[in-house]
Amino acid sequence: MINRSRHRTRRQKSGGSSDSSRMDLNAKLEFNVVAVDQGETVHLLLEMAAPELEGERRRDPAHLQVVLDRSGSMATGKLYSALTAIDSLVGRLRADDRFGLVTFDSGVEIPVAGGPVGDGSAIRSALHQVHVGGMTNLSGGLVRGVQECQRISDGNSSTLVLLSDGHANRGIIDHATLGSIAHGAQGERITVSTIGIGLDYDEDLLEAISVGGSGNAHFAETGDEAGAQLASEVDGLLEQVAQAASLTVKPGDQVSQVRLFNDLPVSGIEDGFMVELGEFSSEET
Repeated sequence: MINRSRHRTRRQKSGGSSDSSRMDLNAKLEFNVVAVDQGETVHLLLEMAAPELEGERRRDPAHLQVVLDRSGSMATGKLYSALTAIDSLVGRLRADDRFGLVTFDSGVEIPVAGGPVGDGSAIRSALHQVHVGGMTNLSGGLVRGVQECQRISDGNSSTLVLLSDGHANRGIIDHATLGSIAHGAQGERITVSTIGIGLDYDEDLLEAISVGGSGNAHFAETGDEAGAQLASEVDGLLEQVAQAASLTVKPGDQVSQVRLFNDLPVSGIEDGFMVELGEFSSEET
């Protein structure tokens, strides 16, 4: 089992010298002793912990893409709260950070083409032009958001956050297919997180997307809570110490079968497999 529970813990600092940029890996075997030449099922827990982000260390420019549902159901104040939260987070980004906004209803629009934030004035002006629309073409928004990430990232990692309060009823609606789209973005070093707003959104769909994209699945009962969840996602982005992290596992000759007890994306490689872990924030495990 690989533990990727996404929480932060304060670790005691060692008095000796250490590589402050290195990930820590801890393995816990179920048994201290395993019989030789005897078949037995053994559980192994792998825990990874990110280093602390040092105060004087200047981070690389962040790449953030927001994909926002503006369908008719967002009219009850949810869209306004989401746009207010986006306006607030823009104020926390540096001029050289890159930001883009894709909106979707029956169709897809790009109010803010991905690029440097600058002084943020152009972004804020564009936010005022976003209004409630019609149906929910979530797949169109997701695909266009991934394309925008690819365009602005220059091969660097980026984060896509999708906010929706409903069910996909236009375009691709199959959960597995949408999860595969998010998983495919991993190959482009794109992490996909979701924020479900209200009590009527398709939880299973957003969960499939976030799992496929190695991101977080947030729940927000109100538009204001969605803003807080978006802020939390940005907190992690601005404190990232590892991006597009993965774990390679190559079982020994005496291991006949390996099973993972989680939903992390896995791909086969020669003599083993690779688990996609996504990004890590400062001191996250």
